[in-house]
Amino acid sequence: EVLYPGWQVHVSVDDPTHKAYENYFNDLASNKKIKLQIRETAPLCEMMLWRLIPCFEVKYDAPKYERVICRDADSLLTYRERQAVAYWEQGTKMSHAITDSISHTIALMGGMIGFMSGPFMDRMGARNFGDLLSLSSGIDFNRKGSDQEFLNRFVLPKVADSITEHYCLGMPQSFRGDCHHSIQDMPLNLPEIGEIPYSDEVLKETNALG
Repeated sequence: EVLYPGWQVHVSVDDPTHKAYENYFNDLASNKKIKLQIRETAPLCEMMLWRLIPCFEVKYDAPKYERVICRDADSLLTYRERQAVAYWEQGTKMSHAITDSISHTIALMGGMIGFMSGPFMDRMGARNFGDLLSLSSGIDFNRKGSDQEFLNRFVLPKVADSITEHYCLGMPQSFRGDCHHSIQDMPLNLPEIGEIPYSDEVLKETNALG
């Protein structure tokens, strides 16, 4: 609500994980307005790709969400990451990628990407998540890292001509046209929630958590 007002949070879990932490997940769904989706267990790295499912949600024959960003459940959102997304939102590129650690050595990190839903479906030739997975020829999703192998082998080539890249650490500059080695320090002017004054300067303190 603070850094991403107006955005819908989706959480997808398999049934065993939901049952193990049922009270916690149900509280998130009922009190935090998080959309919880419980799915059948699949290979580990296929489940990692579940965060792309909102790209394929449709309402009235159009994508339900204009943009979808993918984040790891155990990562803390930061002001500078929100600034990177805001910069992407101002432009016309259909995809977004961030690397911000020396360990981030591939272009599309599974938990640091974003897509414009409609153009993404068109580029991938996929109208649902099953269509997307059907493109994964030769990938074993039981193998660690295979979700990101899929993203970089099969997704990147189709979105590379329309991508905003914030390669701060790890990845070198790609020279694809909208690649940056730092995140633009732009004011977000986010609305206050209730009576709490969430000024830009206060929210910048979250940068120390990332």
